[in-house]
Amino acid sequence: MDINSESGLRVLAVNILGRFLLNNDKNIRYVALNTLLKTVQADMNAVQRHRSTILDCLKDSDISIKKRSVELCFALINASNVRTMVKELIFFLDKADPEFKSYTSSNIFTACDRYSPNKRWHIDTMMRVLTAAGNYVPDDSVSSLIQMISETGSLQAYIVQQLYKALKDDISQQPLAQVSLWCIGEFGDMLVAGVVDEEEPIQVRTYYLPALHVDSLKTKTPNYDPGMTEPLQVSEDDILDLGESLMNATSSSQVTKEYALLAMVKLSARFSPQSLERIKKIVIPYSQSMDMELQQRSVEFGALINTYNHMRAGLLERMPPMEKKDTDKVNNGELTDEQLESREISIPSTQNESKGLLDILGDGDFTAPVNNQPNKSEPMSSGGELLDLLGGLDLSAPPTVAPTIQPMGAPLNSVPNLMDGLDALQPMTTTTTATMNLMNQNTDLLGGLTNNIGAPSIPPIMAVDKDGLKVEFNFEKEGSAPHVVNITLKATNSTTNPFSSFIFQAAVPKTFQLQLMSPSGDLVPPNNSGAITQLIKVANPQNANLRMRYKFSYSTGGSTVSDQGEVNTFPANMFT
Repeated sequence: MDINSESGLRVLAVNILGRFLLNNDKNIRYVALNTLLKTVQADMNAVQRHRSTILDCLKDSDISIKKRSVELCFALINASNVRTMVKELIFFLDKADPEFKSYTSSNIFTACDRYSPNKRWHIDTMMRVLTAAGNYVPDDSVSSLIQMISETGSLQAYIVQQLYKALKDDISQQPLAQVSLWCIGEFGDMLVAGVVDEEEPIQVRTYYLPALHVDSLKTKTPNYDPGMTEPLQVSEDDILDLGESLMNATSSSQVTKEYALLAMVKLSARFSPQSLERIKKIVIPYSQSMDMELQQRSVEFGALINTYNHMRAGLLERMPPMEKKDTDKVNNGELTDEQLESREISIPSTQNESKGLLDILGDGDFTAPVNNQPNKSEPMSSGGELLDLLGGLDLSAPPTVAPTIQPMGAPLNSVPNLMDGLDALQPMTTTTTATMNLMNQNTDLLGGLTNNIGAPSIPPIMAVDKDGLKVEFNFEKEGSAPHVVNITLKATNSTTNPFSSFIFQAAVPKTFQLQLMSPSGDLVPPNNSGAITQLIKVANPQNANLRMRYKFSYSTGGSTVSDQGEVNTFPANMFT
């Protein structure tokens, strides 16, 4: 094929090779398949005429001929014949030897990604391959299918029902179990509701039942038809039974058990409160598992259910569609017009990226501490009450600082790490070089800030006094920089119960810069026996009147208390 030749002679040579495939001599058939495999790139249409003969070679008993036939079949797949070719390859996969299953299933997934005519056919084919290839499905194919399901919102109810039926028939296939458990954990409520956005509801054919059950139905129902269908009805207990059986099955791998454990915890936010106690009984025993991953997950999920139950619904809400690397779908070696258009370079706008972050109570003129590090990204908000000051704020990407913003700021408060035992929220501190120079230009050799002795003292104010909690602000000027003031927050508790997980958040108008330092702790002792302190640095380069909006939260007596408000009674001589 490296020698240039006329197309007519090339077609004639391919036709001769096609006739070789009908020869009884295995060596001749092998040579023909091997040569056609090299020819297919030079003249696809000529080789396509012998597709049926090539497919018949898949039934050959010789392993070498089978291997070349499979390779040639995948080389012949294009957008016009993908349905026929994939159907024949799945039939081959059903009866193939184990050494062919991994290669065949992986390449079917790749062919479907490139040439699938629609999402429904793509999903059905991949689920069919899961059941045909069994445990020989590669791990990357499992993650690829999960990613595709996450972005196919219109078919998720259909998919979870199909996977539930397949998993109930055979729980020994680990890739099928992993994909099914992920879908059940995400869309278990759809499975129970039985609602499918299709023209016809998903049906279960009763002739799949064992013969004994069919005979019983025939006795009870004289007009029983074994081909009739009935709607799929699944209860919460049915799903929990299936998940528990997978976790206890000896055939389940550790990875499958981790999928099952995660699915059970997700279902605690999808199912009715009556199922929560049973989910606890399933999850908690694995806190003493010999497998470290299962033990850690069980302890974390137990803490989430028992201690942080108010955050459970937010943390376990449905995952957003997973992003997938942009891989070009190929049609006969060429890109489609849509793919060529999608390759045009687009520059994202970052001016309005964090617009919703700064508005706490509605007028949009306030600014909160932001992270100026370009190489770090903040996680998305799951519970809606951890990262923002009043909830519902857009933290899906790190804000980009526009050139007009003053080079001073502090980062958003960090999210509690589930793997670290759900510790209380601890704000991080990061400043730019300019901010550090501004804050530290009057520090002495020992690191202490130089006090402006000659400046008049600023009287303290009571920022919060509610339900036994008192938050007092004490002020101290930043040396020779009169536009920078250090506010020392002091929180005390006059009740008889301690306040745990105490968090204080604040925001100021955009003409100011605010930096929240780490607090001294998160437990406010009862009976005014102790206090929490936290340093707040405020810069006022335009000498404007200071207003501060705040939000605080804490836990006491088994419940969570939170409140918000505004402080506008700051002393007039703060920045003079």
